[in-house]
Amino acid sequence: MLFSLPCLMVMISMGHFHWGTRIIHYLDDDDRTAAAPEQSQQSAFCPAFRALRRTPDAAPAWLFYHALSNRRQAMPSKVFKKLTLAAAAAALLLPLVAPHASPLDWFSGERVKGSGNVVKENRQVAAFHGVALSVPGHVEVHTGAGEGVTVEVDDNVLPLIETVVENGVLKIRPVKRNQSVDVRGLKVVVQAREIDSLAVAGSGKLSASRLRGDRVNLELAGSGTIDAGQIEARAVSVAGAGSGKITAVGTADTVKVSIAGSGKADASQLQAKKVEASVSGSGQVLVTATQSLAAAITGSGNIAYHGDPQVSRAVTGSGTIRRLGDAP
Repeated sequence: MLFSLPCLMVMISMGHFHWGTRIIHYLDDDDRTAAAPEQSQQSAFCPAFRALRRTPDAAPAWLFYHALSNRRQAMPSKVFKKLTLAAAAAALLLPLVAPHASPLDWFSGERVKGSGNVVKENRQVAAFHGVALSVPGHVEVHTGAGEGVTVEVDDNVLPLIETVVENGVLKIRPVKRNQSVDVRGLKVVVQAREIDSLAVAGSGKLSASRLRGDRVNLELAGSGTIDAGQIEARAVSVAGAGSGKITAVGTADTVKVSIAGSGKADASQLQAKKVEASVSGSGQVLVTATQSLAAAITGSGNIAYHGDPQVSRAVTGSGTIRRLGDAP
């Protein structure tokens, strides 16, 4: 089982970014239903992975789950959960890159260092409503009258960074998957009509001044940062894996926050009626809820909240759930 885990992580990396976060979400759901272990362990994953099986592009992720679940009866539930979470988080850490590249390319890539001669380039792109960053650097997202991208980086690195729109998402990533690019000074300014999703894989920083939509999604894997301001949405989903930080400001009817690892999600200034918050590991979640809060912790993490909602608690380990006071 342990020998096959690296292979499974490579296989799941061939799927989409959000499948890894859904694995984490369903792990958290599994924690909440721990009162009926035999049934919940078998059923908690099923809805997500039935969808995976019906999605051709995510077939490797389905194969990952199938191979791991076949060994489930032979190991303690906590061990199974940790292995699954580790594999999902590892898959999330792989950058969102060109579909023609092989996951095996990561093990034998070249490294390019910037020349020190910084240049700026304006790029035309198709319409998009989401931004995904998978290279180190700082990306600022502004909403306005149209779409556009300005890239500022070393001249020899500039052609190695692509900005492409796929399925309505602007992806900022290396041209070659097997190429490690030193882009610490990378700065990208993005202009869009409307943004409803932000995603970071790795150590990059992504900030947006305004997000609007029926559903707003924030996804972070690694040690990066997401700053989302002026959110206006019916529902907001915040998912983090690793040691990064997500900050969300605005208003929403419902908010779901999930942290796996040692990261932090600060949604204390995201005013919401109903909130679901979960931590797996040593992470931290800050939220504001006016009506209800469902809080679940597995490990030593903590959840702190503002407001006076009805609270349901589920803690496995040394984690804590505490009230901070009235809404800020």
